[in-house]
Amino acid sequence: MQRFKSWDEIEKTIEGGPTKAERKLIERLRSAEDLVSNTERDLSTDVTWSEVIAGKYDDRHIRATALKAILLNFRYDPSDLQTLRIESCFISGPLDLSHQIDLPSFHVRNCVFEKGFSAERSTWHRSLSMIDCRFPFLNAEALDIKGSLNLARSRFTTTDQPALNLQRGKVGESVKLNRVVCANTAKLNGLKVGFQLNCRKASFCGTVNPALNLQNARIMGGLVFRDLRKVEGRVVLAGAYARALADDTTSWPEIVVLNGFTYDRISKGSKDAQTRLEWLSGGDSWNGEFLPQPYRQLAKVLDDMGHEADAREVLYVLEKKLGAERRKALCQEIETLRDTSPVLGRRIVKYLLLGADHAIDWLQRVTVGYGRKPFRSIGVLAGLILTFWMLTLAAWHTGGFAPNSSIVLTSPDWATYDTRSIRPTPRNPADHWSETTIPGRDWESFSAIAYAADVVIPIIDFGQTDAWAPSTTRGPAGVILWWARWIFTLFGWIVTALGAAALTGIIRRE
Repeated sequence: MQRFKSWDEIEKTIEGGPTKAERKLIERLRSAEDLVSNTERDLSTDVTWSEVIAGKYDDRHIRATALKAILLNFRYDPSDLQTLRIESCFISGPLDLSHQIDLPSFHVRNCVFEKGFSAERSTWHRSLSMIDCRFPFLNAEALDIKGSLNLARSRFTTTDQPALNLQRGKVGESVKLNRVVCANTAKLNGLKVGFQLNCRKASFCGTVNPALNLQNARIMGGLVFRDLRKVEGRVVLAGAYARALADDTTSWPEIVVLNGFTYDRISKGSKDAQTRLEWLSGGDSWNGEFLPQPYRQLAKVLDDMGHEADAREVLYVLEKKLGAERRKALCQEIETLRDTSPVLGRRIVKYLLLGADHAIDWLQRVTVGYGRKPFRSIGVLAGLILTFWMLTLAAWHTGGFAPNSSIVLTSPDWATYDTRSIRPTPRNPADHWSETTIPGRDWESFSAIAYAADVVIPIIDFGQTDAWAPSTTRGPAGVILWWARWIFTLFGWIVTALGAAALTGIIRRE
């Protein structure tokens, strides 16, 4: 478009002459006043564009062609004003500032645009502010603003194309979308924001396309996503970055694509693991593929902020989900074996492998919480000891124990308790021997709980297993205990080893 050197030249080019609002704007610009003020008037939604164009609202009607000419030649004004302000006007026709450079600051308030606003690949000196305005759409792909972009309380009503398009744009300061209403998708993918992106109390709608697309956006301040009024459709944050996240989890929709989304801290919003896990559940998979990165990112942020327990809970849930995904992949891999493989053989392999994986996964989860909850092993060991203690008591009181010494077993004192003897023997020979005989009174006293701890915990030695042993010839309780001690010893070794490994891992990380 032609560049002019005076406002008179601009006025002469306006077809049909300027409207009252346009003339008023030019007169104010001549006198270094940059405001068209109609703030006392509300723009009625019942007004038709045919009435506006016919001149019924001539004092508030500015044509897009005239406004474009003024904006492109604004810097030639001797007053060197840096901001063009318009309030409470109707802007008819399409306002297209695409591919224009060095545009001045443009502040619009309470205006209605008939055909939308296009500003693709445009550059602006300082800021662009369009507050309380109504647009069919705003298409500003790859725009470059040195200052801020303020669209607070504006409405974008189109449903047949993106209502708001700022993709691949660059804003030096903040982008304010608070209380914005978009009837169709808002494309902010690739947007670079120097400070804050504020979406507080906004409304976004999307059906086929995302309601809000922030893929690969870079927000060097904070992303504010709080108190949103409505979000219909998914929000895409894949590959995005925000230095801080200020949100409330109720504002997010059911589907949030979080893969690759990174943030340094949560400045406002819940830091509770359970609440955040519900948020992650809406974005931990895409096209049937599980995505672990959102969990690791949240755990890292919570840990850096001092919420170590919540971070461990997030990683614990992640391990559970990874186990389920691993078994799912294993099933699929087995099913893809060659058709020549016997069906029965495939089933046997499937159940064996799945059973082993389930067992290992269950053992890690129950004993140490996948290494994230190492003190669980203490509870498991306590459970094993208590269970074995009950078996030990049953064996002791039914006479299923004997001294663990070949010398004692061959001594005359113990021979009187031989089960093959015709003499009546006491119900508990070991207890009777230890109380009535001189060697028995000097022998190691029996303790059922200490014996159970001796068997279950391999690194502890109370001397009970050295002094006493279950007998397989003095009743079923002794037989059961004789076999059970191998199982409990094995589990004790496993739990102790896992607990020690998990605990040392925690200490090393800290």
